[in-house]
Amino acid sequence: MSSRKISDVSHTIPPEPVRAPTPPPPARSYLPDDYIVLDIKGKEVVMGPPPGGTMRRIATILGNDTKGNFQVLLIWLKALMYVRSIDGVQVSPLTDMVMAQKLSDQLGDYGEDIVMTAYEQYWPAPSKEELPLIKK
Repeated sequence: MSSRKISDVSHTIPPEPVRAPTPPPPARSYLPDDYIVLDIKGKEVVMGPPPGGTMRRIATILGNDTKGNFQVLLIWLKALMYVRSIDGVQVSPLTDMVMAQKLSDQLGDYGEDIVMTAYEQYWPAPSKEELPLIKK
């Protein structure tokens, strides 16, 4: 048996492998640029422009039942129509006041306020200066 001292044995530690930087998390590929994601008391709410014809759908939903609250109902319905999903569950396009009220109840008072504020902030109505005026 040969006697070797511990100091005679070379201990080489292999170098750490070079790791590629961690890529950022994937973008929400299902969200076009004109969508936003809100956190409303732990609920993930995705908002974005609804499929076309919102004013026609609002007119159908409201019918003749406006009772002088047309402006309030118009803003409320338009904001709700921009809700695309809640916690990953797609929201069906609104077709009547019952559906609108159910969505409103699902959001709650605070959520409804946030949705209306986000709608006004991210999708404001065009100003007079932005109108495509041909002739005055």
